[in-house]
Amino acid sequence: IVLTSFEQHAQALCRLPVEALRLPDEILRTLWELDIRQIGQLRKLPRASLKSRFGMELIERIDQAFGDAPELIVPEQPPEPVEANWPFEYPTGDRRTIEVVFRRLLERMTEKLKPRQQGVQQLTCRLQYTDGQPDCFSVGLVHPSLSVDHLFGLVHVKLERVHFSAEVTNVVLRAESIGPLTSQQQEIIDSGIRHQERRDLAVLIDRMSNRLGQDAVLRPQLCAEAQPEYAVRFEPVIAQAKSSWIRKNSGGCKVETEFLRIQLPQVPRFATLNRPTRLKARPAPIEVMAVVPEGPPIRFRWKNRQHTVVRWWGPERIETGWWRGREGRLTSQQARRDYYRVETGNGYWYWLFRRIGEETWFLHGVFE
Repeated sequence: IVLTSFEQHAQALCRLPVEALRLPDEILRTLWELDIRQIGQLRKLPRASLKSRFGMELIERIDQAFGDAPELIVPEQPPEPVEANWPFEYPTGDRRTIEVVFRRLLERMTEKLKPRQQGVQQLTCRLQYTDGQPDCFSVGLVHPSLSVDHLFGLVHVKLERVHFSAEVTNVVLRAESIGPLTSQQQEIIDSGIRHQERRDLAVLIDRMSNRLGQDAVLRPQLCAEAQPEYAVRFEPVIAQAKSSWIRKNSGGCKVETEFLRIQLPQVPRFATLNRPTRLKARPAPIEVMAVVPEGPPIRFRWKNRQHTVVRWWGPERIETGWWRGREGRLTSQQARRDYYRVETGNGYWYWLFRRIGEETWFLHGVFE
């Protein structure tokens, strides 16, 4: 709705509930008890009575809504980035000296973050040379950390791969991403959760991701996909992302490898009994006997063994979009299947499907 006049603006505001004025809960509860639900009802009441009953805050909110009083909107300022730099009075190319400088800068940075109970999760490093062509690289962590030894170990891995094109004039460290530190209370009774092993695993992932690259350390993630074999994808534990600091200051940066921990979108969860715990990489063709052509299986042959079905559930039809096929024919990217969860006479449960149109059967998974 486009408001073209003050009258239309006032009429629109009068129809809004009193909650739109952003009043305290105490005032709102009193207005509800008096059966005052809309802003228009407040406008009809004498201002003197409103002031004596509710104070000036209600009057100010009404005047600000109708443009009779200014409202100062103070933007929320993002926290200043934690940064440390070390300019050299005399440029140096000694690698040992530069490593010592990196450790000193990390100590400064962690001292700034320690009172805030926050740690470094993404760290950007910049080496400025006398020829004006800087080197930039970054390290990422699974969990925020304030351990200077751990952070320096990750920086040292990247620094080993940097070839100094000239003498270094300045070293800059910047915490691109920080996060709250996690603490664990000492347990009197063992709960069975191995917290130290989890921390050791996070340290191992940090080292491997920064040494081998983020694409070398992956984890499986469920994704929204109807076709079961494509319902999982492998993504880096520490995913790659661009840094605003490098974009603004890159100039001639030779390395722009950035890491940042990401939150994956929510994906549908399947009931335990509806999906097998072990899914084959490729559905295995099997020979099936059924009472009717499109009915459930009563016997199937797999790995040269005959299996008799004593119970079955289904069918569950899974069909992907038509746009995956070419020239109207089924491809490996397209599926039209009827799935059955079956129990055999020896107590094993299998996940079978019949490919619609071809009348062929496959074993896709095993329930364990």
